[in-house]
Amino acid sequence: DYKTKIIYVAVPLKKDVSAAALVLSLPLYDTNKIEYSFIGDILISALILFILSLIISFLFTRNITKPVKEMTFLSKLIAEGKLNREISVYSDDEIGNLAEAFNNMTKKLRVTIDDLYDKKNKLEAILKSMQGGVIA
Repeated sequence: DYKTKIIYVAVPLKKDVSAAALVLSLPLYDTNKIEYSFIGDILISALILFILSLIISFLFTRNITKPVKEMTFLSKLIAEGKLNREISVYSDDEIGNLAEAFNNMTKKLRVTIDDLYDKKNKLEAILKSMQGGVIA
């Protein structure tokens, strides 16, 4: 078929005095098959990489959001006066440092509130032990 496009590659061969060439020819539709196969491989690879990146992104964001959600939940409990809970520290990065600081703050609040209750109880005991009234 004279309309078929063909690609030619020629490589010169030299042997002694005479010269010759090695000529290869390939119909272009064969090269198109190779090209389409290559494009298909690239698309499949891109899809696999996209899915892997989604999985990695999900795991990464979960590692960040889990401690933050826990801190939010415990902040609400602390606001209600429940100071007996601590955040689990999973990492040694900024989120882990924040969780440790949060736990330290909770401990200090617990100690401060316990001290205030002790002082209040002592003052109440002193006032009850007084026989006479206190005139202001």
